[in-house]
Amino acid sequence: MVEAPVVTASKPRSLLGNAGWSFVSTAWFAASSFILTPFLIAHLGTNHYGLFVLLASITGVLGVLDLGLGQATLRYVAHYYGRKDMAGINRTLGATFAVHVLTGSLAWALLFYGASWVAGWLAVAPQDLELTVDILLVMAISFGLTLVSGAFGAIPKALQRYDLDTAVQLGQSILQLLGTAAILLLGMGIYELVVWGLMTTLFRQILNMALAKHLIPELRLVPRPSREGLREVFGFGIYSAISQLLAVVWQESDRLLLGTLFSASAVGYLTLPKNLVTRGASALCSAGSALFPRFGATEDRHEIRRLLLDATWSMFSASIVLFVPITVLLPDFLRLWVGPEFAATSARVGQVLAFSFIFRGGFVPYQGLFQGLGKPQYLTVISLGSGLTILALNLLLIPAFGLVGAGYAYVLALAWGFSGLLYAWKVIKEQAPWSPLVRAALLPCALALVSLSSCLWIRTLAGEPRWLALVLLGVLFAGITSSLLVGADWLLARSESHAASLLRALARLLRSAPGYRLVASHIEGRF
Repeated sequence: MVEAPVVTASKPRSLLGNAGWSFVSTAWFAASSFILTPFLIAHLGTNHYGLFVLLASITGVLGVLDLGLGQATLRYVAHYYGRKDMAGINRTLGATFAVHVLTGSLAWALLFYGASWVAGWLAVAPQDLELTVDILLVMAISFGLTLVSGAFGAIPKALQRYDLDTAVQLGQSILQLLGTAAILLLGMGIYELVVWGLMTTLFRQILNMALAKHLIPELRLVPRPSREGLREVFGFGIYSAISQLLAVVWQESDRLLLGTLFSASAVGYLTLPKNLVTRGASALCSAGSALFPRFGATEDRHEIRRLLLDATWSMFSASIVLFVPITVLLPDFLRLWVGPEFAATSARVGQVLAFSFIFRGGFVPYQGLFQGLGKPQYLTVISLGSGLTILALNLLLIPAFGLVGAGYAYVLALAWGFSGLLYAWKVIKEQAPWSPLVRAALLPCALALVSLSSCLWIRTLAGEPRWLALVLLGVLFAGITSSLLVGADWLLARSESHAASLLRALARLLRSAPGYRLVASHIEGRF
């Protein structure tokens, strides 16, 4: 039987529009975290806050049971959607859904029956052992649900409808935020927070399935494995799974080591500044994630090179403009936001982490390139080197330097990101020279160090700023940094600069927005 071609209620959004919606989603999470974190610490205390994030790290480790099939679903649904192949879409989703039913059940069983052992393994205060077990039992159900229905969350992204995906995420987040505030104000604790998290997770999974069916009415919402479908998703997913495993090592090994060698409080002191910088990085990465389906739909090598160079310069520049001020001002921010005592312990590791993230945004485009070209094995090799380096350095540096040792490990692991970028250009450059990559990547990094040095010197002249002065300093430092980056790029290439290319893309986006055509015409006329 031949299936009908794809019938969908969806019209794909532009690359810049999708990137914008992804950015909005992650920026919202960063803003809500900014509001909620001091509230959590004040009501839970440093020890229970640390316990809360430590247990979340445990479920983060189990994320490897996705087996990379979420990325595989995104890739193949986007591929078959472009070919109007409904049979291929259903084959991919049926295989992924079937595997996730099994792995979600396994994840639930591991947490449910291993809760007592995990609680005893952690450096948890004796009076918190029973509470820890109870929390893990609830987390087992929540994580199992997330994994089972996670494949449906890839459908809007595969159809390049990041606006709809963002709406679902924001809906869950707003419910989570309101419920958390109510729970804490009523004097309840982390157990009730986790139960509320389970309820919002269920809400999101139902929305994901309903939205997937709305976008593709012929979509089958049942697990239906097939040999061809399993071969496809595992052929792509195995490399993503290894990368995810290594990403878990990269993200969680420091917290787990602190949670076993030191205390739950130490995890809290690391997690708060780490969450701040990773939220900022996630906002950039989510904007760059729209490149994955774009690279996958493009076969022209010249266009792929142009897209990689423009995206690399843009992502490096955005990352530098964001994280240079954060690196300089983080101690003052923590002092005003949480308190002097917390900042005295947490600020130094936060600055080291923020410094490492100055450069990480520029690695996002080549990751989208390798995924879009169907070459996830390249990312696996890079992730393997980076993950093992982070793990080895954490094992060496955390016992020797404590909290700040985790930050040093992140800085030293940057070498793998730059190596991946160089290799990506080698793969696609053909007869093109290396000089375009130097202008797109290495020049912004050099200017970042110049700007950082200047901003650190200016900060020494400011005393102890309050909130208004801190904001003004942040704006000043961002302005200095962006002026250096855009000015140098413009002087080198004028109308062919990456900044001009970005403005032309913005003009094309504005032309489709009512009331903005005049602005778009003005931009296109100048660039």
